Amino acid sequence: MNAAPTVLDNEKNVTELTIAPDGRIFVFGTSRQILEVLAALQPADEKLQRLLGHVHALEASQNEGSEP
Repeated sequence: MNAAPTVLDNEKNVTELTIAPDGRIFVFGTSRQILEVLAALQPADEKLQRLLGHVHALEASQNEGSEP
């Protein structure tokens, strides 16, 4: 018998955060929500800001296509 898949069985629902001893944060399998939490910390990280901007642009383009 196969058990019903749980939320943790779906890797799209998992984000792994690793905080290095020097304070750097490594993020694997991130989502928009995690990017926004990290952005709220206001790091001086251009890559994070670009990623979040890209996610917002994708969401905006998807919302434009779904409007009647």
